Amino acid sequence: MTIYADELFAVNFISNMLLLLAYTAIFGIKRSYARLAIASSAGGIYAVCEAVWDIPAVLRAAMLLAMVFIAFGRHKLMLHAFRVMLMTVFAEGITLIASSVLGANAKLAALRITLFAPELPLLLLYLFSYPLLLIAKKVTANSSRIRNVYIRYNNRETRFRVLYDSGNLLKHRGKPVLIAEWKAVEELFPCMTYEEYKDQASDFVFYRTIGKNGAAPVFEPDVCRIDGELKEVSAAVAERSFAGQYKGIIGE
Repeated sequence: MTIYADELFAVNFISNMLLLLAYTAIFGIKRSYARLAIASSAGGIYAVCEAVWDIPAVLRAAMLLAMVFIAFGRHKLMLHAFRVMLMTVFAEGITLIASSVLGANAKLAALRITLFAPELPLLLLYLFSYPLLLIAKKVTANSSRIRNVYIRYNNRETRFRVLYDSGNLLKHRGKPVLIAEWKAVEELFPCMTYEEYKDQASDFVFYRTIGKNGAAPVFEPDVCRIDGELKEVSAAVAERSFAGQYKGIIGE
């Protein structure tokens, strides 16, 4: 069977790019499209080299680490690599199941599907498995009231979970207000207590609940992602702690 290097590179580049884009979307990671493209190209070049020369399969793990390093840097390198590998196995599993249903002939060797074949449906299934990951993640997120929040402010960042509450109609400068407990965001304001932060706050949002009115200090996050999606919100900080597995409330 003839294998064309340009086609092999293109298939692997597209697959790698979809994988990395899906990964950043699912886990709410800031992406650099240039770095993702370079990492995907490196994976494509490796696939061509592996097809031409007898490269030991163990080097695929090293190539995975190299791609993750190029895409995201050395911070949490092993965690990123493990997650990316799991997503790859998931994509291959979808392809194998679909190929068996369609009667296509797919091979799984060392956690990699052989796609050098005139089986266009199989190739399309493999590439489409990554968007399926995003769709599954979206459906799962919509079925739950718990949202994952990532905030970056003044070159510091924090992650926590909030409860979606359609009754939270607070607005600040035309944007929805995310109410977070102090413990969830205190790392954004090092060496400060809540009272010190409140005394230095330049802006407040006023709220009203049953039997109680008040004002909470508010700040504008440099970046806020909710379930991986970039959102324009204001963040109000409450001294109280929330019960349950979440540390804040978000509305529309």
